[in-house]
Amino acid sequence: ANANANANPRSTLLGPSSRSGLMTPLQASSIGSQIPPPAHMTSDDRENYLSSTGQLHTIFIAVASYRDWQCRSTVESIFNRAKYPERVRVGVTDQVDDEDAKCGEPIVACDIDPEQALCRFKDQIDVFEV
Repeated sequence: ANANANANPRSTLLGPSSRSGLMTPLQASSIGSQIPPPAHMTSDDRENYLSSTGQLHTIFIAVASYRDWQCRSTVESIFNRAKYPERVRVGVTDQVDDEDAKCGEPIVACDIDPEQALCRFKDQIDVFEV
């Protein structure tokens, strides 16, 4: 019989150092990136989203793209649909040829249309081209 047959499947995903049990909420809140809450956030939202460190958790979205001409529209959509886009980080692996549209390049130059998400949130978008 398998010794791990009755093990909690969630605890096996956490790595060898945590096999004795699940992480506590404090341990979990120490993983990942966090930012201070924005001034415009309501007190109810602060209560719902603050971690034990008094910071807001960020949301990381990974995008794998193979010659996808719609990739930059996808990234735009991620930020435009987010309730708190300042909390979103996007990492893109963009496999492209020279003539392909690049995921990290705005549809229109930022000096012409700076309100595009790819311009406004450029510091929250990391693109690795292959």
